Amino acid sequence: MPEPEGPVVLYRLLYGFLSPYPLLASVAGLLVVCVSAFWLNSLLTRHELVPKSSSLVAFLFILLMCSHPGHMTLTPVHIAVLLFIPLLRSLLEAYNRQEPTDLAFSAGFNVTLAALFYLPAILFYGFLLTAFLVYRTVKWREWVGSFIGLVTPLLFLATFWFWTDQLAGVAAGYAAFFRSPLIQNPWNEAGRIIPAGFILLFTLACMAYNFRHLTERTVETRKKMILLNWLVIWTIFTFPYAGSLLWFHPSLAFPALAPFLANFYLGRKKMLLWELLLWAFILLIVLNLALNLLS
Repeated sequence: MPEPEGPVVLYRLLYGFLSPYPLLASVAGLLVVCVSAFWLNSLLTRHELVPKSSSLVAFLFILLMCSHPGHMTLTPVHIAVLLFIPLLRSLLEAYNRQEPTDLAFSAGFNVTLAALFYLPAILFYGFLLTAFLVYRTVKWREWVGSFIGLVTPLLFLATFWFWTDQLAGVAAGYAAFFRSPLIQNPWNEAGRIIPAGFILLFTLACMAYNFRHLTERTVETRKKMILLNWLVIWTIFTFPYAGSLLWFHPSLAFPALAPFLANFYLGRKKMLLWELLLWAFILLIVLNLALNLLS
């Protein structure tokens, strides 16, 4: 498991419990990824963001999340991805609600909860505000409700830190996080570069395909697909704050990339080349894992 970075209270608790037991951490990581995959698949199917009711989104999501042996354990990013799914659920359901103040509160709350495991997740409050702009929501209740949801866990934690005389130190940790953004290149070996190259190729192809066919969808579906695009964009925006966890950080975009890729494979007619590329990606994952086990 990657070491905790910054004031991530809940991840530190998990790390202290699971890090001495790598096998248990790997099993926990597998459970988190599988729950995320099938929850995401159910959510996107219900909102008709994928054209057919199948498990393809879950399958592709698991492939993306397990693209390297180093990702096959419990990480703070995996937990943040799991908590982003109820965030997406709140935002997708808010489109058809007249007064989704409770959903806005829940979305803000989930952003902070994810940040207690992975600190850069707090910046995805900007993604939440972007969702209001995509939906053209200007009602002040929803904006204020999302902010109250964001600060509610922090108020309880600040009270605890104040009682235990830790508030100044934690505040300094948060300030240091926002004050010193830095990008380091973690893709510095073939075992990391090649899977990342496959994912980048799939990303470019599926996003181009979905942009070309966006006008064929209903207004509601189009808005929700644009919202998923913004999840990818905010993941890129927050790269400088990932620190030593930058290698795991792109996983935050996989809840959006998985349905885009599923639409790409379900929608195209001539798929032989792309099917071969997907098989090559699967074989690469297996080979990479085998070499890691033998080393």
